[in-house]
Amino acid sequence: MPKPNKAMREEAQRGLNWRKEYGRGGTDVGVARARDIANNRDLSLRTVRRMNSYFARHGANLEEHFGRKEADGGPSAFRIAWALWGGNAGRTWAKGILSQEEYNMIERAEPDELSVGDFVSWDSSGGSAYGQIRRIERDGSINVPDSDFTVNGTEDDPAALIMLYRENEEGFAATGQLVGHRFSTLTKVDERKYHKDKDKYKNKGMRESRPAQTVEIRSEDDGSVTVEGYAAVFNEQTVIGGQWREQIARGAFSDAISRDDVVFLINHAGLPLARTRSGTLQLSEDDHGLKIRASLDTSDPDVRAIVPKMKRGDLDKMSFAFVPTRQNWDDKQSMPVRTIEEASLFDVSIVTTPAYDGTEIGLRSLEIYRQSKSQKSQAARRMRMRLRLQE
Repeated sequence: MPKPNKAMREEAQRGLNWRKEYGRGGTDVGVARARDIANNRDLSLRTVRRMNSYFARHGANLEEHFGRKEADGGPSAFRIAWALWGGNAGRTWAKGILSQEEYNMIERAEPDELSVGDFVSWDSSGGSAYGQIRRIERDGSINVPDSDFTVNGTEDDPAALIMLYRENEEGFAATGQLVGHRFSTLTKVDERKYHKDKDKYKNKGMRESRPAQTVEIRSEDDGSVTVEGYAAVFNEQTVIGGQWREQIARGAFSDAISRDDVVFLINHAGLPLARTRSGTLQLSEDDHGLKIRASLDTSDPDVRAIVPKMKRGDLDKMSFAFVPTRQNWDDKQSMPVRTIEEASLFDVSIVTTPAYDGTEIGLRSLEIYRQSKSQKSQAARRMRMRLRLQE
């Protein structure tokens, strides 16, 4: 069985010393691993595999947390935990112990390892890509929206539909682009956090917002205030920015209702007044549309500040923020028609002035659709020309 090298032993001992001094970082498993490494004990192949799994899971956060200092001047909990497993030296050593074939098998996600909502990474032509799983198919195929690509899934190697995330100056955000991959190409990773205030950033990126109908406000016997209404209406066309007509298909939010943690805000900003995770915001679909019911606690100063305005009618409009994950364009009419067939939900808000935010995102989607359509048409023309030449 292989033995740890000197650099690993020194790093593991450093991690143990830091944990004793600062009282943070790592788990009991990590401490046990550090003791084995620091004491130069033989490490089984199973242990090496576990080391590889640890570094694969947490390596995405290395750059952000490795050099960070805490208020007491000591290293971050992440840095200490990383050291307990042998640090960068241990990461390199463990990869070298295993054959490349075996290492790839460890990196690959097992058939039962991933779930909807998990974050994953995979190799792409531009390097490593990152995203969140939105759908899994274990016995069938997934047609990737806005593309001609289909990925087939089996019990041994399921298929996943993934929302692609990209990094900008403020952090990682959903792009609105969906891709498809098999589990065998994916590695489960931690969510990559935003560099700045996450709640502030949540309203940027690829999100769009649309006005909704007037809400109903009523006081309950327990002193709370209930806000109820339809955040979205199905199959009702609305002109967006004079550029296209838009409608939401029935069932577009069925997955989001059970999957997304949606918050109830004021003007799409600030701290939540209610949220689905706590049960104070309830979402449901019927034949008419997406219905919301928020229970507001009047002991909350933010709630007390807006309830009189809501009851007077000064604040009686609602808007919802979303990212389309499956959509269809009909460009045959004088004004294009966009049908949102599936979407992720982020917040429902009481708003001062309802607006159609994110119209530039919709225009970008229309442009991509038209480019794709043009490319397909050109390809068909080239094929017809080749066939004529062969006649």
